Amino acid sequence: MKKVIATLLTAAIAVSMISGCNKNKLTEDPTDTTSSSDTATDTSSTWEPQNFDELYGNQLPNYLNHQYYFDGKAVPMTESNYYFINSFIELANTVSQGYYTATTMGYLDLSAACPEGSGYATYGDYFVAYAESKLSQALIVNARAEAEGMSLTEEAQKNIDEVLGALAQKASNSGKTYEEYLKFWYGPEMTEQSFREIYEREYLAGLYSKWYAQNYEPQYEDKYFHNIRYVLFWAPEDPYASNAGQAPATEEEKAAALASANEMLNKCTSLDDITTLGQEAVDLGIAKESNDIVVNKYGSRMVPDFEAWAYDESRKEGDMAIIYASYGYFIVGYVGREEQPQSVYESAAMTALSQELLAEAQGGTHDLHTDDPYLASPPAPTPTTAPST
Repeated sequence: MKKVIATLLTAAIAVSMISGCNKNKLTEDPTDTTSSSDTATDTSSTWEPQNFDELYGNQLPNYLNHQYYFDGKAVPMTESNYYFINSFIELANTVSQGYYTATTMGYLDLSAACPEGSGYATYGDYFVAYAESKLSQALIVNARAEAEGMSLTEEAQKNIDEVLGALAQKASNSGKTYEEYLKFWYGPEMTEQSFREIYEREYLAGLYSKWYAQNYEPQYEDKYFHNIRYVLFWAPEDPYASNAGQAPATEEEKAAALASANEMLNKCTSLDDITTLGQEAVDLGIAKESNDIVVNKYGSRMVPDFEAWAYDESRKEGDMAIIYASYGYFIVGYVGREEQPQSVYESAAMTALSQELLAEAQGGTHDLHTDDPYLASPPAPTPTTAPST
């Protein structure tokens, strides 16, 4: 459980808007099962919740309307509430996977005790940490955008007008005014103006992430595909490395595999020999595999020693060696490298940005806090039922 909680908190730091402004949660109903936002709310019944409290239950309001400060500046409550509400919904998805104690409404039970060793007394405490992480990363990205002198252009404002206009139409189609619709999903404190300001800030954060990707200088390991030719002489160190339940190789078996690998490498005068001799060894049952493979940092990961050999900056075309890497001894040959497509650079940039934000949020660079204490969560709710007729 401690590992799961740590993983989710790390993920919470990652920038939610870095994939672009067109995937902004603000344009979706947080609990709309037909949108990309998952839901914990049961919509199979003909009865529908009539207000914010019925929609989310009696626990969430206990964690809203706390005045936060970021680097000495007050954060609008509607903005902090927005991130707490979305975090509440996101955690409902992990509840559905069986990780946490659930309420009868399908949400995380914020009154339940966390397992010993998790670092939190209750799931309410964990929820606060999770939501604060989401809020923090959003504020950091906007601070970065402002430091770069970025602002919304006329074109950006036009796009925002179009998106929010479509949302207002959606509200009308549901039989609510625009502001009633916003209050239903984001709480009674939400207003049209507050909603727009939050959307504008997230839009600006999306623009910053695109700017970051465009100006990202790829590291060596981000720049290239590495094409490796190999022959594997099977001698697994881990009994579950490839075939579950197989016993690990004995020292004698490892020595025999290494001897076979050395014998073959001594016969190889070129990379072509690796292919020819490798296939012969496979046919004879001496080697397990012979193939070419692309080692890509953002694709399927190799075992560490295999990757380390491929990514060595001194690696030259035609290099050959024997390495041991979990499954056994590999004869490896460096075929060459190809520059990766722009999409891979963008993925590397977003990974780098997420890592920077994580370090910045956890490193004490910024001060995010509230002086308003969090009270213990009320007991878990039960769903409101439709009145009998």
